[in-house]
Amino acid sequence: METKKLSESLLQILVCPRDREPLERRGSFLVCPCGHDYPIVEEVPVFLLEDKEQTIAIAKESLTVARQFVQGTPPEDRFFTSTLGINAAEKKSGAR
Repeated sequence: METKKLSESLLQILVCPRDREPLERRGSFLVCPCGHDYPIVEEVPVFLLEDKEQTIAIAKESLTVARQFVQGTPPEDRFFTSTLGINAAEKKSGAR
């Protein structure tokens, strides 16, 4: 499977959700001049804010797994189903 890269044209318009500063790619993260960083998982930026209460409970798990992934810890499975908010029986049956 071919890995797609985060496009330069998209990178040029993305800004930090905290301070609206431009972002630059540094390895597996997008980083703003103020030091806020956002993991990039399979070329998809994750803009969840760790220091804010998440309105959707599963968002916290998604951010944790994204940060672990870019630091070299693979997810439970390659489809990141642990971040979907479904239980083991639902995963097995494929139903929700």
